[in-house]
Amino acid sequence: MSLLDNSNENFYTPVAPYEVQKHDVLYSSTTCYKVIDFSGEGCFGKVARCVNLTTGTKVAVKIHKENGDVSKVIRKERKMLKAIRTLDADKNNIVNFIESFRSNSLSCLAFEMLDRSLWDLLEERRWIPLNLNEIRPIIQQLMVAFDALKSRGILHTDLKPDNVMLVNHQDQPFKIKLIDFGLARKVRKVRIGTLMQPTSFRAPEVTLGLPLTEAVDMWGVGCIMGFLYFGRELFPRDCSYNLIRSIVHLLGQPDDDLLSAGLYSWSYFSLNDDPYDTGFSLRSPDEFTEVTGIKPQLTFTFFDSVENLEDAVWTYPTKKSDIEFDDRNAFLSLLMSTLDLDPQRRPTPRDSLNNPFLSMFHLKNKMDTSSYLDEARRCMAFSPLNHLESKPKSDEKNDKSDPQAIEADSMASLHFDEACQEKRTSTPFFSVEDLLQVNHEELQVADVISEEKFPNELQVEKNKNNLLQEELEQIRISYQLLIARYEDDVLKNREQTDALRHDLDNEILQKKQLQSQFDEATAALREERQNLEREVEQKKLLQTAYEELQEKHKVDQAKFSAELHTEKAKNNTLQQEVDSLQHEIHNLRAEKEAQKMAEEMTILQQNAFEKERNFVRELDELKAQLSVQLSLNMKLSTDLKAEREAPQKITSHDDNSADEPSQKQESITHTEPLEPTKEAEVSGEMPCEQQETISPALSLEPQQGAEGTLPQTGAQPPSVWKRVRHFLGLRKPRRWKRRREEG
Repeated sequence: MSLLDNSNENFYTPVAPYEVQKHDVLYSSTTCYKVIDFSGEGCFGKVARCVNLTTGTKVAVKIHKENGDVSKVIRKERKMLKAIRTLDADKNNIVNFIESFRSNSLSCLAFEMLDRSLWDLLEERRWIPLNLNEIRPIIQQLMVAFDALKSRGILHTDLKPDNVMLVNHQDQPFKIKLIDFGLARKVRKVRIGTLMQPTSFRAPEVTLGLPLTEAVDMWGVGCIMGFLYFGRELFPRDCSYNLIRSIVHLLGQPDDDLLSAGLYSWSYFSLNDDPYDTGFSLRSPDEFTEVTGIKPQLTFTFFDSVENLEDAVWTYPTKKSDIEFDDRNAFLSLLMSTLDLDPQRRPTPRDSLNNPFLSMFHLKNKMDTSSYLDEARRCMAFSPLNHLESKPKSDEKNDKSDPQAIEADSMASLHFDEACQEKRTSTPFFSVEDLLQVNHEELQVADVISEEKFPNELQVEKNKNNLLQEELEQIRISYQLLIARYEDDVLKNREQTDALRHDLDNEILQKKQLQSQFDEATAALREERQNLEREVEQKKLLQTAYEELQEKHKVDQAKFSAELHTEKAKNNTLQQEVDSLQHEIHNLRAEKEAQKMAEEMTILQQNAFEKERNFVRELDELKAQLSVQLSLNMKLSTDLKAEREAPQKITSHDDNSADEPSQKQESITHTEPLEPTKEAEVSGEMPCEQQETISPALSLEPQQGAEGTLPQTGAQPPSVWKRVRHFLGLRKPRRWKRRREEG
């Protein structure tokens, strides 16, 4: 049992998970159901696979959530199910509703157990589409179901592959039933502008805000046909604008009178500015955003690459045979009629049942020449063609239908059924109803014969039957005892279940916390999705710009390929010239470096010669000064020697004459030319070139001493002696140091 999908989640807010888990028991007023597993979950509740502990049959229990809005939906669904319960569920291909009950403060609905949905079937086939013979019985049974709903004035409004279930695909291939009447409503109570149906299966009158009738379900049947034929949904489910854009692309634009009457047509279409063309035109995505404030989500699919829906059906798949192609044309006629943009022109379910594709009248003449019809009849074994009772067609209102044409189609279908009956007599194929009818007639004949000819044997058989009935009654009693024992075991295990429920409550609290975290994560993911969409749009713009640049680049590459070849040749010649020039430059650089080195050598030689000349000149000057000083010292030494040899005449009566020699001697002793002054002492530094600081006055003093006059005490040449000592490697006399210490 399937619930609503994400397309209807905007109407109601989901609440916290409920407490029902596997192996729990749901109690009703008549029986109890044990939960085996869960097959689906939605915003209104979830569906559990259960076992009826009284009968042992499997059922599907739809467990609803307890919420204010959901309770209204539950009441409406119960009301719809009671109205639908008056119909023959098996004959009209509608799910069999068993009962409604409450268990543990939860509202539950019990239905018959079904196999799988059409969505699950396509998913198991890895989305490989069905062929026309497989599609035919499904659509025929859907038309029967919607014809029954139309007789009660009920709209299903939630037709999709999840809500069409296979009964037992292994034993009864393609036998289906319609399920999920949670959003069903009466036609007379539907208001204009009411939003219904999943987005990808939504009729255009719902989106545009037009009056709503049973035609919305016929549109859903057409979408189911396209889904089964192509293995994918015909229309996108992203947003309403993308839906209208795809409808206009595949089926064309609705008529102007429909657009002018729609409440929401202005959101998707605008009047043309051309005075000669006052019709409507589809808005661009930017115009739609400007008018509504909603940014559409555009997605492109396989159907955007075809011209229209007819082109898609004719080209996909490839033609296999003439009879298959004729059947495809009949399928296309039914598909286009159910997807008519004008709801008043769409056929009713009863009219669609007389369509050649479902009645197979167009295949009558090819019954004996092809195996295609045998496969078609084999697939239609559980969908008999004469399923409807004869009803007057005066009640049907369809502008496109013609009473004479409908009568002709019905007669044609009857003739086709007779031909099929003749064919059955020659082939070993029989329907289940025919076999049951034959067996019933044979049993009646056998009973008559046995009552007339074999009364004793009949009595024996009756006695045996009575014994069997007694044994059966005993078995039933034992079975009830087993059930009672089982209930006792259930009561004993209640304590354990209470503990488990306590643990389950803790898990539910944890799940609530996880749900809040999940909501926050989903909000963040939505923001990221919006950012990604923006990036995708930017990438698309960049892609278009890149393609344009690539085209320009191709053109430029074609233009300049020849020029590039010529330039390469020129570059080769220039490269050779450059190589030769580089060789010449290398030689010139070598010559220039040699010349530069020669010039530097000459300059160094000149500087060396000049330094040598200066040194020689200074040396000559020092030699001259030294010779002068030596001559002066020789003269002074001779004078001192002469004075020492002369007798000393000291008289007591002449103090002045006695004092003069002592004064003279003191002056002589203090005028030693070889003792340098204290200021002129420098401890072993600087060559003679750096200490050449002799004044003109000092250079004249030795010359004056040579002429016969004694040098004065303060006129000493310290710099000259310093140079002489440095040049000759002499040390200071020790007596000079001793005298300096004494002084």
